[in-house]
Amino acid sequence: MKILKFLGVTLAVMIVLIASVFISSDVKYKKAKNNAVSAISNSDKVILIITDDDNAVKTVEVSDKADADKLKQLCSKITGYDFFNDSDLSCGYYGGYAVKFVNTADNSEIIVCPAVDGCESMQIGEMAFYVSRTTRKEFDETVKKYGMKFPWI
Repeated sequence: MKILKFLGVTLAVMIVLIASVFISSDVKYKKAKNNAVSAISNSDKVILIITDDDNAVKTVEVSDKADADKLKQLCSKITGYDFFNDSDLSCGYYGGYAVKFVNTADNSEIIVCPAVDGCESMQIGEMAFYVSRTTRKEFDETVKKYGMKFPWI
């Protein structure tokens, strides 16, 4: 009887620990998402970071206000957290192929790295988030005007 009680208590503790990990991850994800969306929305300058075929990195400011607003809107449509981001199964992200959103009023910036293989995910900081296939397609079409093409591997 004591062994059954011990096993029951052990099982209950394990369930609580597992649940707390998922709750902690969810809180971290929501906070990161809210911070990213806020920073993107408050930006007043959008800059593309593009690495060309010769590995030369160039920056291109998105001069068309409609395109800049569209990129802000598309990059704010992040949804679920990519749990594979911390493993070798994740899509590839590269800081030399990214979108920088700048808020000149407070001199802050946030960098969004779309998956270079064309997957429907974007890395913001150390977290990767999913976007819909439609959002990703619109993103690719918008940045293509400025010389950023996907997939880039």
